[in-house]
Amino acid sequence: QGGKGVATTLGVGLYLSPIAAFTSLLIFISVLFFSRIVSVASLIAIAAAPIAANFTGVPDSVVSALAIIALIVSFQHRKNLIRLTHG
Repeated sequence: QGGKGVATTLGVGLYLSPIAAFTSLLIFISVLFFSRIVSVASLIAIAAAPIAANFTGVPDSVVSALAIIALIVSFQHRKNLIRLTHG
């Protein structure tokens, strides 16, 4: 049902900055392993993407695009985040 936005973002990230996308994927797997909550792992990985891209030397426009995508995905997950904070 869910996950299409995050999966699409991974595809876009692979095109725009493969190193940042793989870094985010590793972060996703690590967070998922420890938290066992996919949405938390997804949000942390998405937030890490523009930061990782910034360190790989891609143009600022790519970093900005990834940051905007991260904000959109976070906004879409707001209800899920509220549910998680309330148990």
